[in-house]
Amino acid sequence: MFRSPEGEQAFRRAYDEAVALLVPAAERLRIPTPSGLVHGLATGRPTARPVVLLHGSGATSAGWAAELSDLSRDHRVFALDLPGEAASAPGSRRPLTPGTHAAWLTEVLAALGIERPTIVGESLGGWVSLDFASRSPDAAGPVMLVSSSGIGPRRLAPLLIAGLLGAAGDRGRAKALRYLTGPHQPRPETAGETVSPLTSLALTTFAHFSPRTDALPVFGDEALARVSSPMRIVYGAGDRMLDAPAAASRARARIRDADVVLLDGVGHLIPDRAGKVGSFVRAQGRAGAEG
Repeated sequence: MFRSPEGEQAFRRAYDEAVALLVPAAERLRIPTPSGLVHGLATGRPTARPVVLLHGSGATSAGWAAELSDLSRDHRVFALDLPGEAASAPGSRRPLTPGTHAAWLTEVLAALGIERPTIVGESLGGWVSLDFASRSPDAAGPVMLVSSSGIGPRRLAPLLIAGLLGAAGDRGRAKALRYLTGPHQPRPETAGETVSPLTSLALTTFAHFSPRTDALPVFGDEALARVSSPMRIVYGAGDRMLDAPAAASRARARIRDADVVLLDGVGHLIPDRAGKVGSFVRAQGRAGAEG
């Protein structure tokens, strides 16, 4: 999955540094399942209400650092590394066919000994969450999808533009990453500005990791109709990677009782994601207690 052994080592160092800086109290998970080892991070009391976080393509469990810290106050939080992604076990990549990743998540939940967790998935992680919620509606708790694939079409031209930018070394990769996840609010320029640990990790990943290039299937109407979990779906209307307005419209029409939010002027990277995730997770916990 990496372009060279040296590149993999550089990624592992960057990942370890990001975790040590951002979530030093997190447990490093090595979860044995029938299909192989699953990596991830965990925070919070083992007996607290469980939350599962699933990252996007090219990302890692460390990307959920803010959520791991915030939600650990009152939940048991598991940020899982998706199979075939940079921080996962070698050789774990699976085909992107409906049902495959639902089966993977079923195995992981069984190995962790948790039932009906709240699940939060971003981008590819949203696709996996939706696969699970549509295949195993009785096993899925509340679900939040953030910039999720699988409901509407992807945009291809921006990926080509990002590929051209990324070919121009470190500076080009930084521009490509910002372009794909934007549009962003203008940043004030400051002298001696430093790169955040997560941005540094993303750029290192982008430099050395070979991401998936196979297309993500869009779920059919029947699959979406099977979803029965309480669900919130958040998109940025300016998403350059997904046709977010089309996805939001279809989600409202096809997923029963889904709370769909389309944010104007926002791209694939949703601002204050941790705050939005925390609000959803805690609201579902209150609803469950009252029920």
